[in-house]
Amino acid sequence: DRFGASIDLDAGLLVVGAPRHNGVDFESGAVYLYRRRDNFWNEVDKLEPLTDAAFLHLGEDVSLSKATLFVRSQRSGSEGALHVYKDGDAGWTEVFSHDPTCCRRSIAVVGDYGLAADRNAGTGRGAVASIRYDGVGWYVGEILGILSTEAGDFFGASVAYDGELALIGAPGTDDGRGAAHLFGRIGSSWVWIDRLGAVSGSPEDSLGVATAIDGLWAAAGAPGNDEAAESSGAVHLFPLTPPVSAEPDVTPEGFHLDDNWPEPVRTKTSITYTVLGPTHVDLELYDLLGRRVAGLDSGMRSGRQSVVLDVESLAPGVYVYRLLSDSVFRSATLVVAP
Repeated sequence: DRFGASIDLDAGLLVVGAPRHNGVDFESGAVYLYRRRDNFWNEVDKLEPLTDAAFLHLGEDVSLSKATLFVRSQRSGSEGALHVYKDGDAGWTEVFSHDPTCCRRSIAVVGDYGLAADRNAGTGRGAVASIRYDGVGWYVGEILGILSTEAGDFFGASVAYDGELALIGAPGTDDGRGAAHLFGRIGSSWVWIDRLGAVSGSPEDSLGVATAIDGLWAAAGAPGNDEAAESSGAVHLFPLTPPVSAEPDVTPEGFHLDDNWPEPVRTKTSITYTVLGPTHVDLELYDLLGRRVAGLDSGMRSGRQSVVLDVESLAPGVYVYRLLSDSVFRSATLVVAP
């Protein structure tokens, strides 16, 4: 049955895929749902294909978000399909099924947005499709991609998504050294932010086989890494905020950083801040990897100040601007629209 080939857990509901289960047909697959009651995990539902089920392998991957369950099937030799189930008065019922070229490997969903990936699309180049709930049903939207993808990169081998940022693995990149690509969601659109990789990776490290992200850190697994021992593996961690200490719980009186306006930014935006002074301040712009992009203001300042930022030379994505004065600082984010 390969029970446990995929799992997810949300709000006390455990979902387990069994893609080789012989149910309505040979290796049709199944998905089991459990809730804990009286110190035991009790089966509360079982989902199986309705038609054309032989070798469908329902349950290759699962992703649970609130009352919506996403299940990937993978029929032998096909591109795979995405199935969406909703919980209602009649139990879990399938409300959507799609057979794109981007549902063969991984699914990640948070709220009304998600990603579905096929690492083998385009002779191993890989591809990732966005999925979205529009208030009525789920549909497949734009295809995410990067210009440098080559055959054998396996872009989409893993997908991690935290609601705003996504980390997509491409473990075949650079002769198997691997890479992970950071994307940001702006409304319903996705923009590529950066490529993450090891400083000194080796062939067959396969960085990006597994990925994880939580808004502050991104992580990518490299199971083929040999630094400790042959194929001992490693996990690479990448900070997604400027390399500074945590913001103080108490802000000194008269020290304030306003949200920029307009937002998102297409050409120019205004950033306003207030300091008691005169005091020396530095207002700087960083990308999500903590790299300094630009200095916006610096010098002795007093009272309310306003700085205009021209973003025409910046790539679309999410940026952090930080105001520092006498070891006290505040930061905020802005979005450059595509």
